[in-house]
Amino acid sequence: MQWYKATLDSQQLAQQLQLRIAAEFHTVASQNGSPDAVALFGRPVATQTGLEEELFFTPAAAALAPELLTRLRATSCDAPRDTPGRSPLEVLSLLDGTQKAWSLVR
Repeated sequence: MQWYKATLDSQQLAQQLQLRIAAEFHTVASQNGSPDAVALFGRPVATQTGLEEELFFTPAAAALAPELLTRLRATSCDAPRDTPGRSPLEVLSLLDGTQKAWSLVR
């Protein structure tokens, strides 16, 4: 199963789109019992044009929220990787999911 990533630009962040996405995702996850493997992670990324936010959907999350992934134009990707000098736990935030979801990025 594949992870999925969507990127929000600085304008979308200014509109707090990541909060609305997390709330919508939480509703979908809750309706399905919030399994431990269903999680949404975020990671800030500095670019030349400003700050962006990468949103990572676990494979189980992608299976529950295909319409959301389509709307966000999410693309398949590998699980989030280490940033040089940091672990994924230092740069990632768990936007929705149980604490057990951290085991998916270790």
